[in-house]
Amino acid sequence: MIQLFVSYAIFGVHEGKNRLFSIASKDVATNDIRDDLLTCESRGKTLFKEFAEKRLKEQNVELYATIQKVQSKTFAYLYKKTVSEKQKVTKI
Repeated sequence: MIQLFVSYAIFGVHEGKNRLFSIASKDVATNDIRDDLLTCESRGKTLFKEFAEKRLKEQNVELYATIQKVQSKTFAYLYKKTVSEKQKVTKI
């Protein structure tokens, strides 16, 4: 697979650097995105251990209480645009 990429020079611009790429869009991940993607497994295991300790072992928190969603940055974050409340216009 790597030889195929090299032969077509798909990622030729950043060839010498050790970077994380999206194969579909050829985007280069920022440091924040790279860190989130590469540490998601360990963060998930840590969150599971906390869940098991607080809800099952210690029973400090109710079992069916809501769990806070973790917002990890992905390649979609590169195209996310923030819109302020002033820019939102509703048509009548």
